[in-house]
Amino acid sequence: MKKFFFTVVLCFLCLFTVALYAQSGKIDTTFNPYDDGKGGDGANGSINATAIQTDGKIIIGGSFTKYNENERLFVARINPDGSIDTTFT
Repeated sequence: MKKFFFTVVLCFLCLFTVALYAQSGKIDTTFNPYDDGKGGDGANGSINATAIQTDGKIIIGGSFTKYNENERLFVARINPDGSIDTTFT
């Protein structure tokens, strides 16, 4: 019984430690995927789908024709900082 109790406590402590050091889940307010009307930052239409690649780059799809003033018809790949990946065609 003592082994079982010790195992449960150890598992709880491990999970608590992982939760403590996990990401905070806060929103990155500096990331702007939409056009702000002041120079064309982001998409000039709605973004309806996103997919994050293993390298951190983000594929977006939606009803837009430009991203950061670069012509992109409905699909674009952006870098983790929100800038467009111009190598994606």
